[in-house]
Amino acid sequence: MKARFGNRDYDVQYVSRPGEYDGEWSELARILTINTVQGDKIILETELHELLHAALNTELHAYIETAARQIADYLWRRGYRRK
Repeated sequence: MKARFGNRDYDVQYVSRPGEYDGEWSELARILTINTVQGDKIILETELHELLHAALNTELHAYIETAARQIADYLWRRGYRRK
């Protein structure tokens, strides 16, 4: 899957890697990796987290983590689920 933020295209990869990170943002490689071994709500939060890194082009983890969690909580309460 592809995602575009500004003039930057990213390859979004969904992987299943037990025991590894939830997700990863690589600005240089332009890859967003989402680990799908977590529960659906954690996957949603991880997707938001990595997408925010790409959209804002920042590594400010504290802000990204807080925003991703709050948005994921809101969407989860509204009934958003994976297909």
